[in-house]
Amino acid sequence: MDTTNHVFTKAYFNQTFVDPVAAAFLVLMIILIFVLPRKYACWPMFAIASFIPQAQRLSLATLDFTFFRILTCFALLRVLFRGEFQRFKWNGLDTAVIGFMGIRLLWSILKLTKGGNSVTSPLSLCGDALDMWGMYFFFRFVVRDLEDLKHATYGLIWLSIPVAALMVVEFVTLRNPFAFMSGNPDVTRSREGVLRCMGAYSNPILTGCFWAVLLPYMGAFIRQRGRIKFMPLVGIVCSAVIIILSGSSSPIAAAGLAFFGGCAFLIRKRMRLIRWGTFIVVAGVQLMANSPIWKVFARVKIVGGSTGYYRFKLIDQFIQHWKEWILVGSARGTSTWAIPMFDIVNYYVALGLAGGILFVGALVWMIVAAYRNCGIAMKTVKGNPEMELIAWATGVAIFAHMMTFLAVTYFGQIIMVWFFSLAVTGIRNSSPIGQRGFSVLTGRMHADPLSRLAAKPAMPYSQPARVSYR
Repeated sequence: MDTTNHVFTKAYFNQTFVDPVAAAFLVLMIILIFVLPRKYACWPMFAIASFIPQAQRLSLATLDFTFFRILTCFALLRVLFRGEFQRFKWNGLDTAVIGFMGIRLLWSILKLTKGGNSVTSPLSLCGDALDMWGMYFFFRFVVRDLEDLKHATYGLIWLSIPVAALMVVEFVTLRNPFAFMSGNPDVTRSREGVLRCMGAYSNPILTGCFWAVLLPYMGAFIRQRGRIKFMPLVGIVCSAVIIILSGSSSPIAAAGLAFFGGCAFLIRKRMRLIRWGTFIVVAGVQLMANSPIWKVFARVKIVGGSTGYYRFKLIDQFIQHWKEWILVGSARGTSTWAIPMFDIVNYYVALGLAGGILFVGALVWMIVAAYRNCGIAMKTVKGNPEMELIAWATGVAIFAHMMTFLAVTYFGQIIMVWFFSLAVTGIRNSSPIGQRGFSVLTGRMHADPLSRLAAKPAMPYSQPARVSYR
């Protein structure tokens, strides 16, 4: 089996690609990640993802250090030196994140010790574990409450402006502005007459999906303290430009799912009924229909050149050959299928072929734990619709990722967005509103007015001054 991720990795494995401009930008981001206040600490990570191709890396003794990985190491050093981990509180998602990557790493080592073949080497998985655990816990340490999420979102909004502008330049000139750094093609490619701009990202589809799954955060901050804010609207428009110019159906579908997920906030009190109703309807349609429900992918064609039928056949063949992979994965991959398919554009399928139902279950474990975090965050701001919407947006982003996994296998810069989305589901108030006067917007503890009055020493009683009516 060989996925797009592995093809990309092998193309630059054990090779050093360092452009002087990219190196200078990395040094600047390292400096900023140490000097910026905590509320802006995420911005250098977002900037590296947006402006540096993933091929930029240092190779030392067969160890690949992408610029992302280098910045992650310095980000963890910042957290250590500043003691920003001290207020950290462990939750179930943290365990799931550790377990997901730990299971994959141990499974790969076990296969090697028994003489089997592993899809990804333990050394490569160690690098992936550093990326996942490093980025995830860095975001957990520095994005603590809804105010921190607001600052992080505004960083993405500001970055969306130059990214959209460079995408327009690429669309007009048919030249990728980042091609000089290595890793991205110089000439913008097209499919069935549709240009597919990609900017600094690893693939046009991932370019669009990167910004599609960020839309829930921008939408959540449109209305604040009863007023409509301008900058979130700018971010949404710029993200839409990027999504459209990527020339791919998957990002547009992800953006549509994010929009409907945000609209579901209006009926949030009926979500249990809606979830069960949707499940019953889907199950009923599957029982009565002549074709499987996942054949809907074959009918999805939003942009010319879409490969919906390929995605349908990938899922269909995966399910039909379940005996080959369900226990320990499949070392032969798709070679035994009726239609060998080597571009595994489905994250669930990629995990199933790599490690069986255990790997798929580990991913579902993370998703369920993330949704549970979102529910807790909703409860901590109950009664404040604007704050509830922000907490709701963290769940909508997870939903967008979950559905995007059906059509895309993540690699490159978009993995940062996935780890960020997981991490911010853990933000919540230290105590419910109304207790100890916790302010959601500022994150400061204010003494309750009644407690202040009770703590104030009583004034000695004195007769009121006499009033003369003369």
